[in-house]
Amino acid sequence: MNHIIPVWDIAARTIKHIFTGHEQDIYSLDFAGNGRYIASGSGDKTVRLWDILDGKLVYTLSIEDGVTTVAMSPDGHYVAAGSLDKSVRVWDTTTGYLVERLESPDGHKDSVYSVAFAPNGRDLVSGSLDKTIKLWELNVPRGAFPGTGVKGGKCIRTFEGHKDFVLSVCLTPDGHWVMSGSKDRGVQFWDPITGNAQMMLQGHKNSVISVAPSPTNNLFATGSGDMRARIWRYVLLFNSQP
Repeated sequence: MNHIIPVWDIAARTIKHIFTGHEQDIYSLDFAGNGRYIASGSGDKTVRLWDILDGKLVYTLSIEDGVTTVAMSPDGHYVAAGSLDKSVRVWDTTTGYLVERLESPDGHKDSVYSVAFAPNGRDLVSGSLDKTIKLWELNVPRGAFPGTGVKGGKCIRTFEGHKDFVLSVCLTPDGHWVMSGSKDRGVQFWDPITGNAQMMLQGHKNSVISVAPSPTNNLFATGSGDMRARIWRYVLLFNSQP
């Protein structure tokens, strides 16, 4: 692997920037909602924040183990990362300070392979090799000082039902559903209020490694180790939310 991040101008079909600096494989990328920043996570134990406008590195955020997944909050104010060390960390992108570390006793018991912010920017979901998904409520005051962000958030829901590793998690844009993909080849919809599984979809012939909802309608895409991507449509038959 070449450990680089090419950024393409889609309209011009040309490479606008090439970000370099990671020393091992890059496992995850995410754009900020405003499109200005990209977060990257790597096996070199770093999260890096890049500025698309000027093509420069903003921060290098180092941890104790490999980074498997990154996600930026909808307003771009926070970046979260899951790691091989079972933890989820959250940094303030304006300061580079670590402001949350989400872990045991309520945390995951194995490596975290996927994280995603809720549309409200205050909650976060994580999926792990321990076969569970967890919903976290963040407790981060803006402008927090370095060293203040240790185990401040709390796990408010644990979703159990997958029979193998949870490899991808996300929330629908309206926040009504948590979605997950697993090595058990299934895609599950979960009620974030009750923690109950609402629907299980099967169709892939290998692990579901990516799940992503459309921002504008009731479509979502899944990617799998069977070398196929599928696009699905879901319909809300009744509103189960209070």
